[in-house]
This record gives sequence, C-alpha cells and structure tokens, in this order.
Amino acid sequence: MKLETLAAAASAQVLQAPAAPVEITGICCDSRIVKPGNLFAALLGAKQDGEHFARQAAERGAAAILTENPKLLTALPQLVCPDARLGLALMAREFFGRPDEKLKLGAVTGTNGKSTTAYLVRHLMQQGGRRCGMLGTIEYDLGSEKIEAPLTTPESLHLQSYLRKMADAGCDSAFMEASSHALCQNRLAGLDFSVAVFTNLTQDHLDYHRTMKSYREAKANLFRNLSRNATAILNRDDEASDYYASRTPAKVLGYSLNAAKGAQLCGRIRRMDIHGTQFQMDTPWGNRFVTWGLVGAHNVQNCLGAVAAVVEMGVPFDSVIQALKTFAGVPGRLEPVGDTPELRAPFRVLVDYAHTDDALRSVMRALKELRPSRLITVFGCGGDRDRTKRPKMAKAVEEMADLGIITSDNPRTEQPEAIISEIWQGIKQQQKFIVEADRAKAIDMAIREAREGDVVLIAGKGHENYQIFGTEKRHFSDTEQAAQAIKRHCA
Repeated sequence: MKLETLAAAASAQVLQAPAAPVEITGICCDSRIVKPGNLFAALLGAKQDGEHFARQAAERGAAAILTENPKLLTALPQLVCPDARLGLALMAREFFGRPDEKLKLGAVTGTNGKSTTAYLVRHLMQQGGRRCGMLGTIEYDLGSEKIEAPLTTPESLHLQSYLRKMADAGCDSAFMEASSHALCQNRLAGLDFSVAVFTNLTQDHLDYHRTMKSYREAKANLFRNLSRNATAILNRDDEASDYYASRTPAKVLGYSLNAAKGAQLCGRIRRMDIHGTQFQMDTPWGNRFVTWGLVGAHNVQNCLGAVAAVVEMGVPFDSVIQALKTFAGVPGRLEPVGDTPELRAPFRVLVDYAHTDDALRSVMRALKELRPSRLITVFGCGGDRDRTKRPKMAKAVEEMADLGIITSDNPRTEQPEAIISEIWQGIKQQQKFIVEADRAKAIDMAIREAREGDVVLIAGKGHENYQIFGTEKRHFSDTEQAAQAIKRHCA
C-alpha cells in the first residue's frame, strides 16, 4: 500500500516527503521485528517511548516513521499525527482493507459481565445461522482458528488484522469486548459498530484511570462514537446508563431487572437453583418465559443485553430464545469442578473470575440464593493494580461468606504478604478468615474444610492458567488445583 494512502487515512502531516511513491509492506510497533518496507509506529508506552527506537527501526529497513513528534527522528519520511495511537488505528484499518465494512460489528463494555455477554452473543448469532467471530478476555475466535487472548481488546494493529482474518474466513459479523484501556487508547477508532452494550460500572483499574470519573469517561468513548444508525444497549439498573444515554447519537435500548425503571427489556426472576434460572423476559419483540443453565441475577442482566444485541444485529427473536437453552456458559465464570461421575464431591466447587468487590458480591449473592449450608470463598488481589479495592473485597467476603480464605492472586512485583495485609484492613470479624498465601494450599484448605451441602467459591482468576510472580508467568489453574484437591479429600 502506498505511503500517501496511509497518511491520508489518518490526515497525517508528511515530513521529508519522498520524491517517488513509497510502498509500505507492513506496519510494526516493535523496532526489533521491523522488516524492510515497514511503517514503524513510534508510540509512547507505559515504560518506554517508541521514538527512542526510531533509529533502530530505520537501520532494520523501515520505510517511514509514524510519530507525534514534529521534529525529525531519522532521514526517513515521517508521518506526524497529534495522537499517534489514533493515527495507527486509522492507518491499520486502511492497510487491512477496511475489514469492518464486510462485518456487522458489536461490542460490549463494562466492569463485569463482558466475557459472558460476548460468549452469549457469539452463541446466539451462530445458532441463528450467522458466522460470528469474537475478541475477548479469554480467546480470539477468528473464524478459521481460535487463539489465546493476551489482551481483552487487542492493540489496533492486531485488531484490524484479526478482523481481516474473520472476513477472509467467511464471517459476516464479529463481537468484541471493549476494555477501558482500549477505548482510552483509541484502539477501536474508525470502526463502525452496529450495537454497543453497557453492563455495569464499578471500581476497577483506578491504577490506570486514577478516578471513577475518568474510568466512566473512557467507556463513554464507545457510545459517543456510535452512528445514528447504531443501537446503544444500556443496563438501566446502573446509574451510569443515564450518562451514556446522554452522550450517544445512537438509538437507545434499556434493559433492567426492575419494571419500574421503564426499560424496553425487563427480566423478572421466578426461580433459581444450582441447575439454572427461570425468568420472565419482556421485550419489544415479544414476551417469553426463559429457562437456562446459568445462575445469578447478574447473568440474567447479561442475558438481556446479549439478546437485545443479537436481535438488533438481525437474528430473529424466536431463534434467539430457542438458542438460550443450549448455552453452556463461559470458562472460568461460575465454572463447576467436581460434579462429574469420575470426580464427585458432596459439596459444590465453583471457579469464577470475579476480581472486584462488586463482582464478588454479585457472584456470592447468586450462590447464597442456592441456600448452601455454608459459603466458603477463596480470594486474593492482584499486585501492581488498584490498591484501594483490596479492603473493599475483604468487606464483600465478610458480608456474604461464612468463611473467607485470603491468598495470592497474581502478586507481580509486590510481596504477597503486603497485598494480604492491605486486604486485611477491610476486615472486622477476623474469626471468619484464614490466611494462606500459597494459592494451591489455600484451595486445598477450602476443599478439606468443606462439608456436605457447602459451596466453595474460588474467585479471582477464572479461566487464567497462570500466576505472575515478578515478571515471570508460572503455570497455575484454579480448576486443576481444585480437581486434585477433590481427588485427595473426596476419593
């Protein structure tokens, strides 16, 4: 692709413009893997400034440099954008042939519930005869292959390449999780979404956004940039919905568990047990009584948002309702362990990704409604992340669980004992808690302690199959550890 075409896509100023047309063979953000003919994007990172590597990129054969700096960095043509990340997103979209124009796109943002919503949308779309790709926290489904997800929302360069692969694989639609980091960094710039779903807004990522106002504003970018032909699907049970509704030019559909909120979609739970939930769903397309395998009011909310998204993306309502019955759930989201004939425990063990105080409360509230003899919760907090939520998570467990076992999550560069000390500051009833910094031992302790009729919740990591100590990733799976403990104690 011609350099001038990419520059025009992002309205970039061209310094040291070449006398003859320059062919760009690829776009790269890492100077170590630049190939001849590449455009090198010199981005400002969390720890290093990409401008420092512009010369290295030039030495490796880069054809041009993208930067925010109007000063010349090398002898190469230089594309200058006020926001290099925005420029990269728009150029990547152009380079990969505007793949979003061949796909009906949807996205979901919110603190909790994004993965369940994304998995459910993909399932409902596929059951409705559509070929739907997906990008999210757990995996990227590119139509022709599925790969493990390193980020909830890919960097814009990779995002556009994945959308291209989906289109080439025959997908006609795609749904993605939109993280606040991605929205703040313009990774989704230029994409034309048909629908965007908001789940909820509770405290998380304040190590990055600093304030809840900034966190709310980051997510507002998704709705602010929708077209008038799009639909914003908002959880009216969360007050942030009013803010997003006032900021979007799109049509607004609200959903709620409370008929008094005046939402277009309303869910009223009739019955819930360990096998699933029955609820009445009232919508603009019809009213239905739904039975499905997920538990918890929060999952009924996720269901309402997903149903609205899929219908708005063109799947008939009756097909959507029928497909709900066959949804198997999401890895690491209230995932059961030890309820197979080969591995049978006299109590329930569930693994969940809940890693905020609000998510913990929602999950534990759902489990308490199942009337267990006791609820035992294993949890910790990640290192190098929002420290203010640590005592809040302890308070949530103190309020909802009968026994809390405090352990390590991903300590990263912090000492596990220091993290646990900050968690402990939120506790008043100390007799309800046990501390075991070794996560494997904590899980074993919970299962050894459990009795018939109890529920053990192992929270925080869900689908993750690793722990991070320092900068090292070590294999660790909550489901594997729980299964091994059940074998030891329940054989």
